Amino acid sequence: MRRRNFLTTVIPAGIATTLLPKALTAFVPAFDDQGNTVIIKNGSSAERFINGIGMRGGLTGLIRKGDKVVIKPAMAYDSEPGKGLTTNPQLVRELINRSYAAGAHQVSVFDHTWDSWTKCYKDSGIERIAKDARARVWPANDERYYSEVKSAKSEFLKSVKIHNALLDADVFINVSVIDMRNNEGVRASIFNLTGCIWDRDFITDGNYDTGLADLLYYLHPDLTVIDADTFSPQNDNDRKINFNKQIISDNPVFADSVVCRLLNISPDEVGYLKIAEHLGFGTTTVALSEIRQLNLKS
Repeated sequence: MRRRNFLTTVIPAGIATTLLPKALTAFVPAFDDQGNTVIIKNGSSAERFINGIGMRGGLTGLIRKGDKVVIKPAMAYDSEPGKGLTTNPQLVRELINRSYAAGAHQVSVFDHTWDSWTKCYKDSGIERIAKDARARVWPANDERYYSEVKSAKSEFLKSVKIHNALLDADVFINVSVIDMRNNEGVRASIFNLTGCIWDRDFITDGNYDTGLADLLYYLHPDLTVIDADTFSPQNDNDRKINFNKQIISDNPVFADSVVCRLLNISPDEVGYLKIAEHLGFGTTTVALSEIRQLNLKS
């Protein structure tokens, strides 16, 4: 279901309900997550997406002619491609090109970075490749790029400041990597949402699990893509794990739970996933044998 057709549950501070931005609409969880999810193994990041989105029928059912699309990659750290901390720029280009091919009027890319935003954008390779693909690359380093949004349902996050590019979007595609640093458990698509808001330190420095789960009152992607070749389980000095997989799903709670299962971790051990499930944002029950999978080396 498209954003503009949902019942409104979040309200920009000081803005009348009739003037709500298109992206500020309620998430109605559909629990056919298992049937709408695919796992692609091996190949390059772009090849995994091409094959995986093809298994789902492409982007034409998601994007309509004239839509504004936001693609939120992981580029929060000053890291070169292939280090496991940033989204592969070739995957971002494929997403942009296919969004335009599906009829998008404008595609925007941004991330609220932890390190210097100019270095993150440049060194990740995403800024250059996104601009070359005709996407608009937004800064996200200043509070003036954000607008405050309130939720009547969220008990912890009473309000957040969301990037204006996302508030004006028709379609939101969240593209994350996998990270397990700082003893915070699996960090994937839901953690990537912190790059959409200004006051993310309130989450990461406070009630971490509840804060991440409550973000789903405000931000629910229309498409979740989790892609990783390698990543470090705790910190940069630890042994890298070869993953070489991509998960494409409609639901970030289910997608992150799939990552857990692929890593032989119970989603029950990940606090924000259990809270998100309790709040009704998706299921953590995963049967890998029932998910469509494709091995590009087969």
